[in-house]
Amino acid sequence: MAPGCAWGCGCSRPRRRRASPAVASCCSRPAASRPPGSQACWRRRCAWAPARCRWRSLAQPGTSALPAAPEPRLPPPVRPPHPEGAEAGPLTLPNLITLARLCAVPGTIWLIAHGQLDWAFVLFAAAGASDGIDGWIARRWHLRSTLGAMMDPVADKALMTGAYVTLAMIGMMPDWLAIIVVFRDLLITGGVLVLWLAGHAPRIRPLMLSKLNTLMQILFAGLTLFVAGFGPGPGPAMEMLAWGVAAVTIASGLAYAREAARQAR
Repeated sequence: MAPGCAWGCGCSRPRRRRASPAVASCCSRPAASRPPGSQACWRRRCAWAPARCRWRSLAQPGTSALPAAPEPRLPPPVRPPHPEGAEAGPLTLPNLITLARLCAVPGTIWLIAHGQLDWAFVLFAAAGASDGIDGWIARRWHLRSTLGAMMDPVADKALMTGAYVTLAMIGMMPDWLAIIVVFRDLLITGGVLVLWLAGHAPRIRPLMLSKLNTLMQILFAGLTLFVAGFGPGPGPAMEMLAWGVAAVTIASGLAYAREAARQAR
């Protein structure tokens, strides 16, 4: 054992400073009883060990005396250009699709009024399909905007009102169904306007029943145009579907009226 070496590593450099009694007692323990993690020459733990002493492994048999490798750092996740909840600009693809659906309303009304129901069905079907496409694109690529949230219901109501009123005028749809559909839309719009004038800012949330109502109205108007333009006349199935559309329309209007009364309290 070299002079100045406290635990016999064979180095000839004298110790520079003395350790505290706690550190000295820790370093004097046998290798099996020392704390876990003591793998090298204890110069990181013992204050009195030589500065350049050779390594003396105190690891247990079958374990490595080298320090553990650092954990690999994963790259940061790639964030989408428009995170969820962020406001997109007005000139987005969903807004352009909604604008195209709104512009298709005059063409659909003109084709129905002039008896070209086959072309009216093609244009109406494209406009109805765009109602689901623009919403899917807005949710998929986080392109939601305030302008799109305002334009989408306006385009839907304009398309439904124009198609139902024109089909009822030419006798291809029950007039009472067209009256129910138009009155429901007027009731909702008038209720929102009255709440806004009364100082109650209405928070309109699209209900699941309202989405079902819009889907059934689009399907019924599209089937009516298809039957009138390509197939036989309306049968009992179309009459039953008309009653179903009327029931869902009334239920949706009552749900919105209850929500408006709750907010007005």
